[in-house]
Amino acid sequence: MAESQVPGNTTLASDLYGDGVRIGIYLQVLGMLLCCIRHKQSGIKLASSSTILALLAAWSVRISKEDLSPVEAWIVLAIIGLIWVPTIAALVAPTNMVGEGVATTALAVALIWHTFAMIAFWSTLFKSLPQLGTQNMMFFLGRVNIKGRVSEFMVAVGGGQIFILAPSLIIFLIMIRRGTKAWLRGEKELDIESLHQEKRWMKKSQQRVVAYLGVLGLLGWTVGIIAVELMIRWNGLVPVKDLSQPGQLVPFVTGIIICTDAFVGLLQPPWNVRGSRGE
Repeated sequence: MAESQVPGNTTLASDLYGDGVRIGIYLQVLGMLLCCIRHKQSGIKLASSSTILALLAAWSVRISKEDLSPVEAWIVLAIIGLIWVPTIAALVAPTNMVGEGVATTALAVALIWHTFAMIAFWSTLFKSLPQLGTQNMMFFLGRVNIKGRVSEFMVAVGGGQIFILAPSLIIFLIMIRRGTKAWLRGEKELDIESLHQEKRWMKKSQQRVVAYLGVLGLLGWTVGIIAVELMIRWNGLVPVKDLSQPGQLVPFVTGIIICTDAFVGLLQPPWNVRGSRGE
């Protein structure tokens, strides 16, 4: 049987970066960012953690089989990085701790897994994985070789992530602890005003921060999409375009629904019109 002349792993071209998967995730991230702007962060942690863990699990299986190219491995990690953009904004909203202990725990696991995946990739994997006919080109403020000097910088970035990991996990534990206590008291959200009786402005201030992060996240979302799409093009990868496949259709439809719901939410006025008229 003749070998395929298509660069990269054909299974990955369907399961992890096919058109339906990529576009679906792009739309999901956009929808979550719009929800952050409208202060509707509920459910973002659960949605993002499940997607991140699923991608990391599939990525790890392929890494163990050593049947994907370095650039394909990096594309998947870059897509995962996109999902973290709205997730970070949602984590800043403290009132959403209650009832999201499972989602927050899953995010802590995802953070550990993603951090060590990044470190493992840039320390050894990018050298040992087969090229599979790709050009080894990645996006880093331009077109660069994944095995060039940029790898030294990324190793340093990975080392920095280790130092960030410990305090991040402490914050996760505090969130889980406070959220669980409030949940056991029967509260629906964390009462910031009771914690800071002399600083009632704190809740609104934190909402503004989340909204600003959502707006900045739109910029990161745009750059991330450009980076992924350029890497696919530069390396001659051919993502599966058949949206009739369940593996492509499910994330694509999910992305459309999440994004549509977020856009509809933007149409809702941020105040009670009847109440403002004194009716």
